[in-house]
Amino acid sequence: MTLNRALKDAVRFRYISRTPTAEVSPPQEYQREINVLTPDQVKQLLSAARGDRLEAAYVLPAIVGLRQGECLSLRYEDIDFDKGTLKIQRTVWRNSVYPPKTPHSRRKSHRTGS
Repeated sequence: MTLNRALKDAVRFRYISRTPTAEVSPPQEYQREINVLTPDQVKQLLSAARGDRLEAAYVLPAIVGLRQGECLSLRYEDIDFDKGTLKIQRTVWRNSVYPPKTPHSRRKSHRTGS
């Protein structure tokens, strides 16, 4: 889109006679379909993880709805025990930590029960 706009401007300013991208179709947007566990599958997963030293790494994302990179990037200061909230402020991707891609991904998760 940016390249197309720049080339249209180049035609308008008469740097070039026609836009080379006029006959090119833009690539299709690719939406990868994700497989979400059913409630029964989540129960089976949590039951299998019970007692494992990494049990929390299964329970937290399953209950709160965290993505893998979000779970891996959590820090102690992201937890507010008094308010019962967890701030999602970063994600891990390819061994580096980044802010989430969209502002909507930066969120606070609230405890649902006691």
